[in-house]
Amino acid sequence: MMNVVVGIECVILGVIFALRPRSLWRLRRGWLSDREPTHAGLPFSRLSGAIVTVMGFALILIRSL
Repeated sequence: MMNVVVGIECVILGVIFALRPRSLWRLRRGWLSDREPTHAGLPFSRLSGAIVTVMGFALILIRSL
């Protein structure tokens, strides 16, 4: 049961990271300053969000098999 819960959380966080990397960057680092994310930072956030989403689906599927 715990794998399913963690898998769902990973899927939710991964989708948010993949779809809204700039907003999450501002929440984590830049909301008090006038800095902007680097050109490599946003694609890396999208890629890491996709990886976390796949890992979440894998956790859900492992438990259901």
